[in-house]
Amino acid sequence: MTTVTEAQDSKRRLRAGPLRRVAYCSAALLGVFLICFFLAEQILGFLLQPVLSVLIENNMIEAHSAYQFTSLKALFGMYVAVALFAAVFLCTPFFLYQLQAYWAGRHGEPSNLGEGTTIAVLALPILLGGALAYHVVFPLVAGPIAELQGPISEFDRIVWADLWVEGHLYLLMKVIAATALCFALPVTLFVLSRVSKAVRLSGGSSGRYE
Repeated sequence: MTTVTEAQDSKRRLRAGPLRRVAYCSAALLGVFLICFFLAEQILGFLLQPVLSVLIENNMIEAHSAYQFTSLKALFGMYVAVALFAAVFLCTPFFLYQLQAYWAGRHGEPSNLGEGTTIAVLALPILLGGALAYHVVFPLVAGPIAELQGPISEFDRIVWADLWVEGHLYLLMKVIAATALCFALPVTLFVLSRVSKAVRLSGGSSGRYE
């Protein structure tokens, strides 16, 4: 009896409509964002490491310099930005799983993998892409961009240092997002193609929303 009930609950979750899945994604994003905002200082410090390294190597800021915000408004805005970035990054595997589950539920073909396994499979390339962007891609991209600034004077460091740090920080977040999506897209398409193949083998669609 328990097995039947669990199977019915799993099937009902699989066939959840698009609005319900959007609600799931919104709730997950909000919850993770609140956690990331609470840890925004640590996240910002982590993201600033490669940024400051590139700027110091190109003599755009002084070595061992600490990045400080000029106002509480700027500090709050940056905390919101990095917390939202981290929340979207961490929730992307769940978003992609909801897309896969919606596609599978639409055709009435459950995935051979469990929910946790599917999310883990989707999260792995995103984490690998993010790590590659953080350690390899960003230094390769930001280095030549920083060199275009030409000779840097002491006056330039005083006036432009904050803008250089913020600009390269946003560049880092864009590079991480783009690289992670490039890694995740083939895996997502593969998972969706498995569902489409199962639909063709079963002779069509039998799913409906409840």
